[in-house]
Amino acid sequence: MPRWVYNLTKFFLIYFAFFLAIGFTTLIYLGLKKSQPLFFILALANIYLLPPLTQRFFNALYPMKQGATLVDPNEYHPWINSFRMQKIFMIFPQLERMLFLIPGLYNAWLRLWGSKIGKGVYILPGVEIVDRGNVHFEDFVFIGNKTYISPHVAMTKNGKMYIYIKDIKISKGTFIGAFCTLGPGTNIPAGQIIPAGSYYTINSTQPDGTRKA
Repeated sequence: MPRWVYNLTKFFLIYFAFFLAIGFTTLIYLGLKKSQPLFFILALANIYLLPPLTQRFFNALYPMKQGATLVDPNEYHPWINSFRMQKIFMIFPQLERMLFLIPGLYNAWLRLWGSKIGKGVYILPGVEIVDRGNVHFEDFVFIGNKTYISPHVAMTKNGKMYIYIKDIKISKGTFIGAFCTLGPGTNIPAGQIIPAGSYYTINSTQPDGTRKA
């Protein structure tokens, strides 16, 4: 990526959440002032469609690699910028929770980010998925409340920062109890019943332990 393109992209993505908030607020204001439903539709598209579509665009140009990659502040890093695109939902988590009002809408939204979500997947509203485009849930998976799903982990080596990222896969018919933690590369076989409070570290197929919920 040319330096000037990188600097422009970096500026845009650093303030991406801010631009989204300003755009949403402006469109809502115009909708109220002009009594035009179109502005409300555009406001929703601004918040819910622009981030995942922007991520898909950048991923097409600069794919996110699985495994450990160096974070260089002077170079474009796909995960860092993906994080920036999802930041608005960390600042205002209720924006994401509202999608659960319509059955199936949250699952469709995860697919828009790039995740693979099968049929009959039930995710409770209290579940937190950190990287919304890096999960694979097969058919009839149930994920209990307050489960934390993180397909990435940050680490340091020789004074340098690395991001390890690997998709999380939960196979068909698996039941995940509440308060579980799933780390990057978690791969749960089909038909499992995972006790509440179980936690998986990097590349685990079985829980490394349980904790009190």
